[in-house]
Amino acid sequence: MTLPYTDLSTKTLDFVNQNCTNENVVSTKLDITPAFIMPDNSLYYSTTDHYSANFYEEIENIFESIRRGVLTIDRLLELKSKLVSDYNRFKNNDILAGHIRIYLDIDCFRVFYYNAYEKNVYSDDCRNILLMLLNSKIQVCDYFIALFNNCSSLYETMKNYPKLKENDYSEKINKLNELKDKYNINIELMKTILIEDNKYGLNNIIKTSFMQDFVVQSIGFDKIESQVTKTITTTKLNPYEYYFNYILMDYNIVSLPRIDFNTNTQLFEEAILNSYGITSHIEEEYKKELKLIKKSVPLNNRDKYFI
Repeated sequence: MTLPYTDLSTKTLDFVNQNCTNENVVSTKLDITPAFIMPDNSLYYSTTDHYSANFYEEIENIFESIRRGVLTIDRLLELKSKLVSDYNRFKNNDILAGHIRIYLDIDCFRVFYYNAYEKNVYSDDCRNILLMLLNSKIQVCDYFIALFNNCSSLYETMKNYPKLKENDYSEKINKLNELKDKYNINIELMKTILIEDNKYGLNNIIKTSFMQDFVVQSIGFDKIESQVTKTITTTKLNPYEYYFNYILMDYNIVSLPRIDFNTNTQLFEEAILNSYGITSHIEEEYKKELKLIKKSVPLNNRDKYFI
């Protein structure tokens, strides 16, 4: 299968319903940037920096519950049930202004006129972004529900996740030491900040990096970078076939090994990237074809070769 090409540039959307008659509602535009391709091939856009406006909230809360030993399958199922209920509600256009503030932290009302129960305020674009967000959170829940049902101890299982140790305090200090000269970092100050539980958010930056790798290598999201370098990071075994059209448009592919849970050994295991068998032969053919097209065809004409 080859994924159809979609423009991955940042878009600006007006989140207000143009038919809204409430004079206290004002046009509110928001930039959305493609950040991931989800396992169902739908695009995930980053929107605001609000805590609930991304699926990291679910991952962070689940990991914290695992660490504290309070996560149960019932809690996971309850979380998913709430997300599915909201998804179905929003799909039927039953959306209140309060829902948008909770999930996206967007308020389109004039000062002092906010009404959490106001309906028909937000546009279809806003609704679609809301559905996308809930879809991503549901997929995260599904992953942990399946993992919970297949491992004997979720705490011991996640404690041995190959990249989780990179989130440890000592690893964070090592990373800071590597960057201290380049960014003029005061290491002693940063140690104090880390100890004081995420003060100034530095801890969160490193945690976000971990969570981005986690959803790519274990859940099956593909990460998109289109602002600086056009790059897609994936664990797919056939990236040149799957992203053929994107590579034609000068996207680079970064392959990472999947990290899957082995129910027999009760351990996470990294896949071996070069153990593709017949897939590798087919991939080489796609690579050759891509190279020939890119060498002889200008970028603005390559869409004729999409498959």
